[in-house]
Amino acid sequence: MDLKLSSKAIRDGKIVILYDETALSGVKKIASKLASDMGAVFGAEPQVTSIEKLSKSQASKIELPILIGTVGYGSNTLSKLEKAKLLDLGDIVGKREVYRHQVIQSIPAGVILPNATTALVI
Repeated sequence: MDLKLSSKAIRDGKIVILYDETALSGVKKIASKLASDMGAVFGAEPQVTSIEKLSKSQASKIELPILIGTVGYGSNTLSKLEKAKLLDLGDIVGKREVYRHQVIQSIPAGVILPNATTALVI
């Protein structure tokens, strides 16, 4: 499983941190903190935005979305991935203060973004 991050990919808009517009405020805060940490490591911060606010041209450039959400609290993205059988959240549903991170290879076009992509899901 390859996950290649680079400052060039971040600057080119190929790596973006995404959350659902309906996400809890804590999710948005963590997304911003992750971007800041990545900026410290790579010298460039990825864009942080809701999936719903992406323009078609922005969405088509993304090669590695970092998807952040909360199970059961308005995360349509996590639900779509689970419905497409790309993500199984059964072991964390109903639990508090737990998380999972997973790389999903080959998310088909149209499930989350217009292009097929690999994603890091947190």
